[in-house]
Amino acid sequence: MKKYLCILILALCASLLPVSPALADTVSWVRITQDNTRFYRNPTNMDADIMFELEKSYYLKVVSEQSYFYQVELMDNDNGFVKIYGYVKKTDVTPCDTVPELPLYPAVYISVTGSNAILYSACSTASQPLCSVFYGQQLNYYGSMTVANSKWYFVKTGETFAYINSAYASAPLINPHPTPLPGEETPEPEPVQPNTDSEQTEQPSQSFDMQIALIILICIPAVIIVVILFIPTRSKPKSAVSEPYRNETAAANLPAPAPKEKKARPRYFDDYL
Repeated sequence: MKKYLCILILALCASLLPVSPALADTVSWVRITQDNTRFYRNPTNMDADIMFELEKSYYLKVVSEQSYFYQVELMDNDNGFVKIYGYVKKTDVTPCDTVPELPLYPAVYISVTGSNAILYSACSTASQPLCSVFYGQQLNYYGSMTVANSKWYFVKTGETFAYINSAYASAPLINPHPTPLPGEETPEPEPVQPNTDSEQTEQPSQSFDMQIALIILICIPAVIIVVILFIPTRSKPKSAVSEPYRNETAAANLPAPAPKEKKARPRYFDDYL
C-alpha cells in the first residue's frame, strides 16, 4: 500500500512541475528557395493545373507526400484569408524539419486601382468573368502569374477566388522572410544601446529563479513524505520497573520450599519393654 501511495504522490508532484515549451507534434515544412515556384491544383506537370507562383523565401506546411510532389497548405483562416491546399514540386522547394519563424507566408492586401475592373476565372480576358470590383476595394493576395507577358494576381474577395490583371490593381508590398536564404549573408545587427530599464534585463533571471524555487518547494514535501512512509517504526522501550517491585515479583515467582523430612527417632531397647 505504501508503494502505491508513494507512486501517486510522486506523479502528482511531477505534474505540477513547470514544463519548458516544446513541440507537441513533429511537422514537416518546405521553403520556397527558387524563383517561379508554382502552386498546382493537382500533382501533375500540366500547365492547366498551375494556379500561381509563390513568394520566394517563405514556408509551406506539408500535408502529405506524392511521388514528385508535396501536398501543402497555404494561409490561415484569418483576416479574410482562407486556407487552401495544393501541390509543389519536390525539386522546387527545400525541406525544413524545424518550425520556421513567423510569418510562414505573407498575408497582404492589394487595392483595385482601375474602374470597371473584372475578376476572371483564369489568367486571360477570354476566360469566364466572375465579378466586378470597385475602385479602392481591397483584395486578399495569394500569388501572381505571368501569362503572355501579362501579369495576373490570384486574389480572394468575399467567397470568390479569381484573377485580376495587374493593370487594375496595386502591386503587393512583400518583404523577404526574416530568415535569410541559404547562401545569403546575414545582415549585421545594429549596435544595441544599453538598456537602463533593469526590470527588462532581470525578467528572464527572475523567471528562472521562480521556476527553481517552485521545483524545490514541490520536491521537498514529496521527499519528506516518501521518507516518512519507508522509515521502519521503532518499538517503544519497556518501561523501567522499580527495584522493590521487581524483587517482590521475583520472590512471588520462586517455587515453594520443600517440606522438611522428619528424621526417624532411633529406637532403643527400653522402648520395647
